[in-house]
Amino acid sequence: MTWDDDEKEAMSPSRFNTFDNCQVAYEYSYKKNIKIPPRAAMIAGSAAHKGVELDMRRKVASGELASLEEVQDEARDQAVARWEGKYGVRIQGTDKEVPVKVLKARTIDDAVSFTTLHHQQVAPHTEPTHVERKWRLRLPQSPFDLRGIIDLQEARGIRDWKTSRKSPPKNGADISRQATIYSMAFRAIEGFIPYFRKDTLVLLKTKVKVDTQIATRTETQLDTMALRLDAQMAVIQQAEKAGLYAPASPEHWMCTEQWCGYWDRCPFAMRPMSVTVPEAVKAAS
Repeated sequence: MTWDDDEKEAMSPSRFNTFDNCQVAYEYSYKKNIKIPPRAAMIAGSAAHKGVELDMRRKVASGELASLEEVQDEARDQAVARWEGKYGVRIQGTDKEVPVKVLKARTIDDAVSFTTLHHQQVAPHTEPTHVERKWRLRLPQSPFDLRGIIDLQEARGIRDWKTSRKSPPKNGADISRQATIYSMAFRAIEGFIPYFRKDTLVLLKTKVKVDTQIATRTETQLDTMALRLDAQMAVIQQAEKAGLYAPASPEHWMCTEQWCGYWDRCPFAMRPMSVTVPEAVKAAS
């Protein structure tokens, strides 16, 4: 299962999600390779991810976790490096209401807080066999292969984790396409269907918590997902061949300045405006 393949493109869960949300964003990101700066929340999440990765790799190598100070330092350093990196940071929507220095400090603090939460409440109860395991499923009859990266693999299952400032939906692991695709990959690698454990690290205004959901898939569910992926890959192939990509609905959550990194360049962005209504019109209504 080679990760790279110059002969054939591969679809990942995030690539499917982008196409579902907005085909124009898919074109910009995957076909035109237009890079956009990450939002502050993305920097915090990816920096925390590196802190957790250090912790888990240490446990695989030695059977023991890294120290709290080590993982906090890693998350802090990664957050600073990403904020000051070549792509910079995208300050959009409500982030504009916060002074840049304050936003940067909050982002670094969030990265450290997420990492600390994982180290103290999740990491002690993990038994990792692989960390950041890359996989690729070759699909000779499909226009694309499938590939992804398993955050953490245990002997019998997959552990995935996310960062958030709000609690996730209670059925998130049950309906997750990522969980199903990763279960397909695990079955191909290990020969059996794994459990899928999703740990969401949540920073609320008054507390921090870990929201844990555990799910599994049946053979029928995996077969159904394979059919769905075949159908969607055929649609994506048609769009790419025709060079025609439909924009998201203007009512879609992603089609806003807050969430779309291509907002400034996209000709389909509605860009609503507030106007002053004359008193005479108010009275008439």
